[in-house]
Amino acid sequence: MNQVVLVSGGGTGIGYGTARQFARINAQVIIIGRRLAVLQRAAEEIAGDFPDAQHKAKLAETMNGRAGTTEDIANTVAWLASPEACHLTAQIIQINGGAERGR
Repeated sequence: MNQVVLVSGGGTGIGYGTARQFARINAQVIIIGRRLAVLQRAAEEIAGDFPDAQHKAKLAETMNGRAGTTEDIANTVAWLASPEACHLTAQIIQINGGAERGR
């Protein structure tokens, strides 16, 4: 499956359950919310649902060999909101460390 899912409120409740279910069907899940500590705990729990070998295989798919961070997403959003991105329209921006290369 080649899905990317962004779940607002993914740290608790229905958002957390939704994020966990999408992760179980091998979607790349990005959770956002207001409380960093809650999001970090949720991300660790969701990642803990997968065997270490599966997690390492996913990281190996990226060009930079690491999982994306909240800073990666925030920096991309900040750039998209800046004047430098004024000519960018109707594009899909993948913040996945290059995991989609060659696909």
